[in-house]
Amino acid sequence: MSKRRLATCLLILAFLTGGDAPVASAHTVPTAPDDDALWAAFTETFFPDIDEGGEGSADDALYERLALWRQNPLHLNAATRDDLLAMPFLTESVADSLMACRERWHGFTSMGDPMFVPGMGRRERQWIALLAVPGARAERPKQPLPDDTANWRRPAQRPLQTTSHTIAWTTSLPLYRRQGYTSAATEAQRYAGDATAHTLRYRAERTGGSAFGLTGQKDAGEPFARQGNSPFDYLSAYADLRPGRRGRSRLLVGDYNVYAAHGLVCGRSSFASILTIAQRLPRATTTLRPHTAATESGYLRGAAFTQRWQGYSVSAFASLRHIDARTEGDTIVTVYTDGMHRTAAERAHRDAAQMLTAGAMLRHQTARIDWGLTVVADHFNMPVVPTPRPDNRYLLHGQDAAAFSADYTLRRSRWTATGEVALDRRAHIATVHTLRALCADHTALTVQLRHLSPRYVAVHADAMTQNSHTQNETGVLTALHMQPMGGMETTLAADVFVFHRPTFRATHSCAKGAQVYAQVTALLGTGTEGLWRYQVKTRQQNIAGHSDLMEYVTTHRLKAQLTLRPSARWTLVPDADATLHHSQTERAAMGWMLSLRTAWRPQPEWTASLFTSAFFTDSYDARVYAYTPQMRYAFTSAAFAYHGISGVALAEWRPLGTALHLSLRCATTRLFNRQETGSGAQRTTAPWRTDLSLQAIWR
Repeated sequence: MSKRRLATCLLILAFLTGGDAPVASAHTVPTAPDDDALWAAFTETFFPDIDEGGEGSADDALYERLALWRQNPLHLNAATRDDLLAMPFLTESVADSLMACRERWHGFTSMGDPMFVPGMGRRERQWIALLAVPGARAERPKQPLPDDTANWRRPAQRPLQTTSHTIAWTTSLPLYRRQGYTSAATEAQRYAGDATAHTLRYRAERTGGSAFGLTGQKDAGEPFARQGNSPFDYLSAYADLRPGRRGRSRLLVGDYNVYAAHGLVCGRSSFASILTIAQRLPRATTTLRPHTAATESGYLRGAAFTQRWQGYSVSAFASLRHIDARTEGDTIVTVYTDGMHRTAAERAHRDAAQMLTAGAMLRHQTARIDWGLTVVADHFNMPVVPTPRPDNRYLLHGQDAAAFSADYTLRRSRWTATGEVALDRRAHIATVHTLRALCADHTALTVQLRHLSPRYVAVHADAMTQNSHTQNETGVLTALHMQPMGGMETTLAADVFVFHRPTFRATHSCAKGAQVYAQVTALLGTGTEGLWRYQVKTRQQNIAGHSDLMEYVTTHRLKAQLTLRPSARWTLVPDADATLHHSQTERAAMGWMLSLRTAWRPQPEWTASLFTSAFFTDSYDARVYAYTPQMRYAFTSAAFAYHGISGVALAEWRPLGTALHLSLRCATTRLFNRQETGSGAQRTTAPWRTDLSLQAIWR
């Protein structure tokens, strides 16, 4: 079935099952006032900066799910255990405590109630207020009176099925030109479309959990409603159905993602970075989620089904989708995942190959022990034969791939252990094990061991590794997390790793590396918080011009940040960042940036956010990162290099309460020591680079 027909069928299904009135469902309520500074802190914690070393990047689908909750906060009094565990800052014990307190208190009356839940710290209380609201409390069951026996025995009426609809349109326009849009571009560089980018999102959620979605996207440079686009270059749709009244069955049709345990076979089920592992143990769960993000790779297209009963969960899924690839004759040479179809060469790679995927998952959960099994098999319509290089010698070769894993979680009063062991179709092993122990009341020690064979192959694997592929690595992570009384939180973490076979930047075997984090957050007074973070990462790479020699390349990053809240309507976040990049053969490069981020809410329907910065770096290697105000459903970790200034202004207006949300964003950067940036079709000679974005959300 074509993408257009699939999206049309699912959209019709959504309207046919949606009911008449677009009112809020039982799981969402109108958007609550949010704190942009808290959202920025949340984003920076669970979505670390992306660098060239291959550190775990943000998962767009998981991020967008939380962004949807920010737009439509979760109804805390109706949330399931799975809903609570989807929040990356809640552990299993805290989620269970929340549900126990909710049952004991007959629901939460305000977001201040979670402060009395055992295990809920200051950060957890702040972040849960971003994504959830209490909602209506459950009524106590009434005892029947003797003369009301007939009414008492009357079967309860089924609640009215209602549906909430959300439509979001986002348009971005650069006010400068790149070479791909000019007459100076060669035939190979010329873009087929204009410079605007458009994204359409439609979401419908029914009472009882069923949901439907449609996403269309046109990237900058891609044609709109031309050259086979209808009208978007990318179109995705899904139907998430919950048949039955007890919610034990689930059927997903369309585009979806599969998450299993720690990511050795399929995408990992929880957010994972060195800091997050140090602060809370990663959960080993298996789940199916609709593909809601606009990313054009990493998802499955077909059907998936889950059935639960008495602590067991069984899932099965199947997918057949086209993938972008460069082919030579009857072989696949390169698989592309960026989703760009701007130039003639990029459009020639579009949907050039097919991938068939099938798999199953089994999980059993108890209070003390969880275990799960996962198996996935893939078949390509043509053999995969990558261009020979030392670093891709053991990547997928051939038409078939398969992997099987077993995972576990053991819970005790003072320690918890979790891990996963996986084998591919040729019995090559990959394994990861993590132990977290409470050394004192407010101190936790975490140790993680991981080993991934250089020959291990799993097409959908997405574990937290230092290598860009889930293979060829052995590492030890040690972390200490201290949260004493007084509002101070300290995290220390060190990760030491070795690559047994060549990598992209180290063509020799046994290249080594290490990464160290130290972070302190403190409550300095009423409405004032401080954050200090130091990070150093070093790894062996080839010496330029001497492929037979390696050197250590090291990057230091330092951040100091204050969060000031002079009033309930105004937040200020001054930030200072510094970077030092050096190697054994080249002189050190330095960089720094001073920035100020502010959010102001003069009226309930108006919000204004502003980011200003000045930066100075010797080279791109010494670049600095910062979170800038973003529109809903969008996330980028902006990198700043060379000498310049930058600013971002974001205005949000709700003229009709929660029914209509309008946003205008303007981002501009001025470089003083470079008139030219980018290369090839992305080259631009504009000293000022300004981008405008518009967004409208209707609920």
